[in-house]
Amino acid sequence: MVFYVYSIFEEMEGDSADQQRRPPLLQRAKRSSNRWMRHKGCSLHNRQMVFHYLRLIWEQVSAMLPITLLQVLVLAIFFGKSSSTPGIDAAGLLSAVAGLVLFLEGLRVAVMPMALLLGNQLPLKLKLPWVLLVAFCLGVLVTYAEPAIAAIRPLAKLVDPQSAPYLYYLMNQQQELLVLAIGVGVGLASVVGTLKFLTGTSIKPFIAGSLLPTVGLACYMQWGNPHLRPILGVAWDCGGVTTGPVSAAADLLL
Repeated sequence: MVFYVYSIFEEMEGDSADQQRRPPLLQRAKRSSNRWMRHKGCSLHNRQMVFHYLRLIWEQVSAMLPITLLQVLVLAIFFGKSSSTPGIDAAGLLSAVAGLVLFLEGLRVAVMPMALLLGNQLPLKLKLPWVLLVAFCLGVLVTYAEPAIAAIRPLAKLVDPQSAPYLYYLMNQQQELLVLAIGVGVGLASVVGTLKFLTGTSIKPFIAGSLLPTVGLACYMQWGNPHLRPILGVAWDCGGVTTGPVSAAADLLL
């Protein structure tokens, strides 16, 4: 709660700059709402919290609305179809917005301050090997908490075992091993990043040493073995899903 209140006051200091960028209509709406809440006896802290959550909701709505409209237009224009359950779809979108707001707020209030505190205190209390071990374990654990990783489970059922047998086997029967492999990769990246900050070690050899064989394996999967070709997209996408809100917040602050 202390971190939350501190962040609220930080936002209050940045209000003047935000107001310069905000459209005049939104500025008038905020001033009117502020006067109304003040008239109702709301304290400054409560008013700031209301505007803070409204801003978070607006950010999620503005991020999801274009994607949703694009999907609706593509279905209508190119396939001549529309949703058969618009009410359920709308409720799902509202639930997603509310869930994202609470999820990101929980990260900002709890996970990020703890990761920052851990990153500041670990080098003072433990020797370098133990610091690297903690960074590795944290990288593995945050992977399991990543929302994009959780999406693997429902998507695995969509794979056709006849057209992509290896991909089906990987996504369904070896799913835990797949997530563990992703987590180990994130853990090793956390170790390399920690070494960079603590000892000044250059990360260029690590990048070259990992990128060259990865590109070579990708070329083999694409042109050398047609059975492995469907796995190629999943292999590269696994690197993208590990830069989500949980892993990025925890690892970067650490």
